[in-house]
Formats: sequence, C-alpha cells, structure tokens
Amino acid sequence: LTVRLVMKEPDPIVTSHLVNPEFSILPPKYYSENPPEKVAFAPVGLGGYRFVSYEPGVGLVLKAFDKYWQGKPPVEDVIVKAVPEVATRVSEMKAGSADLMTGVPADLKADLESDGVTVVTAASYLRQFINIKQGRHPALADVRVRQALNYAADCGEIATELLGGLVKCRIDLVNPPNDDPGLKPYPYDPEKAKALLDEAGWVPGPDGVRTKDGVRLSLNFDTTAGFYLMDKETAQVLADDWKAVGIEIKDLKVIDASVSAQMRANQGAGFRDLMNSGSGPDYTCQGDLLLVHKESGSNRMSWVDDRFEQMFKAFRQEFDPSKWPEMCRAAQAYVAEQAPVVWLFNAPSLYGVSKRLTFHPRADGRLYLGSVLQGEQE
Repeated sequence: LTVRLVMKEPDPIVTSHLVNPEFSILPPKYYSENPPEKVAFAPVGLGGYRFVSYEPGVGLVLKAFDKYWQGKPPVEDVIVKAVPEVATRVSEMKAGSADLMTGVPADLKADLESDGVTVVTAASYLRQFINIKQGRHPALADVRVRQALNYAADCGEIATELLGGLVKCRIDLVNPPNDDPGLKPYPYDPEKAKALLDEAGWVPGPDGVRTKDGVRLSLNFDTTAGFYLMDKETAQVLADDWKAVGIEIKDLKVIDASVSAQMRANQGAGFRDLMNSGSGPDYTCQGDLLLVHKESGSNRMSWVDDRFEQMFKAFRQEFDPSKWPEMCRAAQAYVAEQAPVVWLFNAPSLYGVSKRLTFHPRADGRLYLGSVLQGEQE
C-alpha cells in the first residue's frame, strides 16, 4: 500500500509525527457524516477497545474488541474514572475498588504500599518546570533576571528532600535520545543570582525586596496541587529561595487543575508571572523544541526570540539527518542560556497497581491498555 502526504511546507520529520494520536486513522464516512463533537466524544478507530460511553467529569467506559487485528485484549471491560482528589483515589486503591491509579504522590508511596498496593515507579519524559510569563512584569523580559531565578532555585533540595531522590535536576528541554548530556543544569548559587539582579539594576529596598525605577520585583505565582509531582510543595520551596535573593512572591495561589487547563489555553494567556507547568514528550528534537517556538501552543510563556526562531526554521527545513544532532545541541544550549523557564527535572511517573494486574508503564506516560494484563503480579 502507498500513502501520499501533501504538505503545505517542508517537514523532514513528518513520518515521526504519525505516531501521535492527532494522526489516528478514522473511517472516512463516519468522519464526514458526523459533527466534530461526536467524532471526539463517540470515536470509532482501530484500537483494541470499542467505545461504550463517556460523561464529562465522570469517566469513560470501554469494551474489548474480539476482532482486533492484534488479538482481543486481555481485559474485557475498562472503566476510566475522573477522580481529581488525590485522597479519594488513594482510598479507592486501598479499598480494592480501583485497579490502576495514575499520579501517585511521592509522599504517599509508602502509605499505599503498607496497604498492599504495589507502586510502580517509571522513568518518564514529562518535563517539569516553572513557566516565566512574558509581557507582564518588566523584569522578566531581562535574561539576567530569568537566569537569576534559576540560580536562586535550589532544585537539589527539592529532588532530595521533597522527592526522596526520585528525580535528577536537569535542563529538560529535549528528551533522550536527542538531549545533550553535556548540558548542565543551573547550579544553586544565590550569590550569582544576587549579582545578576544587581547588574540588571534591581537593587534591594528597605524591606529586602528589590526595586528598579520605583517598581518592586514582586511576582504572582500559581500552582496546582497534585497535578504535577509535588507541585504545590515545590512552589513553596521556590518562593522561599527567591525571597532570599530579594524576589518577592506577592501571591502564591493554589488553583484547581481544571482552572489551570483553562489558563493554559491560547499560549497560556491566563497565566500570571510564574506557573508550575510541564510538557509531555515528542519523538524528535524538533518536536520537543516546540516548547519555546513562538507559534506553538506549547509555548505558554509567550517567549519569542529572533535568534532561536532562525535556528528553528533552519532545523525544520534541513533534510540531511546527519546534521540534526549538531543543530539540536546548538538550539538546546542557546535556549538553556536564555532561561525562558525555571528548569527543574523530568518527573517520574508513579502508578498504584492492584494485585489483579501486571502493568508495564511507558516513558511517554501513555496508557496502552494492551500492556495491562490480568493475573497475579510476579
């Protein structure tokens, strides 16, 4: 069989994009005869499960398809429940009314295990960082201030004290195997942070908060609680770190995950100065670099840099794969220096698993139900 793709512009990595759900194969008749909302919420596809029902905010019901081309899946019925409260999810796992839980908080791992729930810790390509929103506070347009935010952030303390050594601090712009192992994270250096702020003209005021031209270096920080790994606790540590160098967090607000999703829309139009955030993996360096591309929906910092855009354009139009590694490393190094975010780490994924299942997690965090097997765990 032959598939012909007609592109509006050159795209050397189009075949890599085909692995993403956005390129799912759909029956032409079903797609053309139904409105988009029906296609989205009552889908027909090529997977191992048939769609049964979906209710927003409640959950999804699926049933195994016995004529699936790879064979009928091992689990007959799958019920995906939307349970935003961590405590409720944990209680359901302990009670045996749930078999698989995503997003287990690191500090509750031992508690679940003490009740007989297996907690699977998996390497992940989910990049976790703090968005530095452009176009709001004037200080954040200065690369020296953004670098100071990174130098003043004690990521090592967060990794050790909050996350028990589960993570390693890194500049997580591009995922393996396209990352640059030689690219080192910003070290914790509050004196360097102070020197950069002094150089940028932000000097300590009478109460210790830095000012410039009558403007205080006072920022608003939004965080979710449990949506990302130890996100609220990380935000609290960072607020103290930045206070120590004269950056005031005027308002640290904990917001609901659904509110955060609304704020992320339109390149993070609803974000204030700082926002706990993360980004899932692509399968190419170019795809991961979309995190900071000016036209990408993933660029929720509204960061725009002409030099990077030139590098990105040249990269996207290069069809010689032998040149990609060097171009990828150059782009990573430049973005790391410009610090459009506060770099943290790749967050591991923690899953609660009942004794009825074996479970094999993926590094990209996707749940392919064919990897969930009935039977006692080994």
